[in-house]
Amino acid sequence: MAIIDYLQWTIDYKGQRLNEYLTHILLVITSVAAFAAGYMTESMRMILAVFAFGFIVTSVVVLPPWPMYRRHQLKWKQIKAQ
Repeated sequence: MAIIDYLQWTIDYKGQRLNEYLTHILLVITSVAAFAAGYMTESMRMILAVFAFGFIVTSVVVLPPWPMYRRHQLKWKQIKAQ
């Protein structure tokens, strides 16, 4: 058995909502910060560098299925024996 077999790769519905919310908020904050930094330094390179850093941080926060995205697991009904 590989170590990947022991990891959970799913998130629940509320986790999906949180993930989408965090994605939007972090990318908007990153965009505003990148524009402000680029405007103050008058450098397109600064805009791209700040946005690339923010994109990487956002990806680390939202792409892996962290435990905070699995707090509200669905309760499935038991199968009735016939």
